[in-house]
Amino acid sequence: MGNCTWLDFMPILVKTHESATNAFFRLEFDETKIKIWTKDSNAMITRTNSYIPNGNLIQAYHNYSYDDLFSDGAEQTYFVQGIEAGEHDIDVTYVLDNTDLWTNDFEILFWISPELYFKTDDMSSSKLIDPATVNSYKSIGVLQEDDVELDVEMEVELPAEYYIWSGMKSGTGKDINIYCWTSGLQTEQVEVAEMTNCFAKLFVFNLSVGEGEIAWCISHPVRSLTVDQLRDEAVLWAQVNLTGLGGGIHNGRADAARHAYWNAIMTLDWNSEDAQGLADAHERTGIFNGNPHNETVMDLNNNLTGRTIVENGATTRVQIETEIIQLLDLGDLLILDDLNNIGRAGMLQPSNK
Repeated sequence: MGNCTWLDFMPILVKTHESATNAFFRLEFDETKIKIWTKDSNAMITRTNSYIPNGNLIQAYHNYSYDDLFSDGAEQTYFVQGIEAGEHDIDVTYVLDNTDLWTNDFEILFWISPELYFKTDDMSSSKLIDPATVNSYKSIGVLQEDDVELDVEMEVELPAEYYIWSGMKSGTGKDINIYCWTSGLQTEQVEVAEMTNCFAKLFVFNLSVGEGEIAWCISHPVRSLTVDQLRDEAVLWAQVNLTGLGGGIHNGRADAARHAYWNAIMTLDWNSEDAQGLADAHERTGIFNGNPHNETVMDLNNNLTGRTIVENGATTRVQIETEIIQLLDLGDLLILDDLNNIGRAGMLQPSNK
């Protein structure tokens, strides 16, 4: 069986027997399903089903021994083009000295390029990964221990062995379920019919088990005195600078900047450990209340980046603001590709996209 993307060309090489004195090939196929082409003088010329048996096929005149079969016979390459997706047959008959010597049945599968969909256990329906390439800057935001289902959709469904998965999990079949455990940016790949590779990138974040925001404040009475003040400062800063930050107060650039600024000023006024303690407790409370996991992963990443600003040497709020703007424009903060996060299916992408 041959495999080819719909509307691409698949070459078939045919070759006469070297001992032939009068030999050619007869090709029979459904003209409504596929087209046969030859390349003459670098020009592609279509060959119809009715034309090929009677036309200028391989008319070879050789007087060779039978020692080296097919080594010196005349040859011709035909190019098969799919008109309709599906599996199609081409019967190739070798006619030697006006006698049908043998017939080979070629099964060629044409399909529209596969599409890769994902669905987390936090989503109501699946979403297309576009583009599903190894260089895509988009990723699926999931928390550690989330499940993600990946599914290949095409015009034609192939047998399970034609889908080979690797990366986070190995397996076969048109879909695979992945239990997300390893933190960080992970990649799952599916090879379809040894031809096409689709990639899904998953950004897995570990939100450790712990107390919620109220419990954290109770266990940190001194810090709790300024919790509201610092949070309100970050909210006001993002609102005042909304246009300069690039908009997107929810799931966009301004949202990413607000979380980074909030964590940076907590780290500056308190310390990194307490800043992370409250930020994580805040995100846990959100999860307890049913917040989308992809938004939580986005926030956790931007919180971490904000704390890093001060850990790396920023000592004033002005320096923090300047650094955040630079990080936004470099794409070092994360936003969602759908600010409304419809169906909780928004994918993570860099803040400069």
